Amino acid sequence: RLLQQCNDEDLKFQTSLVVNGHKIQISSTSDHIVNTSKEVLIEFFSILETDRAKPEICYEKEELLRLSKSPLCKDAPKNWDKIVADIPFIAKKEGAPSKHFLREMEVIKKQEAARKM
Repeated sequence: RLLQQCNDEDLKFQTSLVVNGHKIQISSTSDHIVNTSKEVLIEFFSILETDRAKPEICYEKEELLRLSKSPLCKDAPKNWDKIVADIPFIAKKEGAPSKHFLREMEVIKKQEAARKM
């Protein structure tokens, strides 16, 4: 079974994040599931926040393409490592985390089934 109940003492791995002043706690028997769940929630809530905030500046596609050819666009901003560490969802990872999460859940499910054999 993909979903089943477990005892709180089995949940060795934990993390938390704060969304709009509310703390969300994530616990699991798997460190990988905890980290992936946190990534998915961060992306989800950042998308919700982005949808609410309408940008004050708007560019046409042609203008963005023209600006993208500037030499300044080839270099990462100053302190990029710190920016990404502070707000990791600003830099999109390869592959959508939600798809990655589902794929990882399938792998875990297959591993669990193989152990039971």
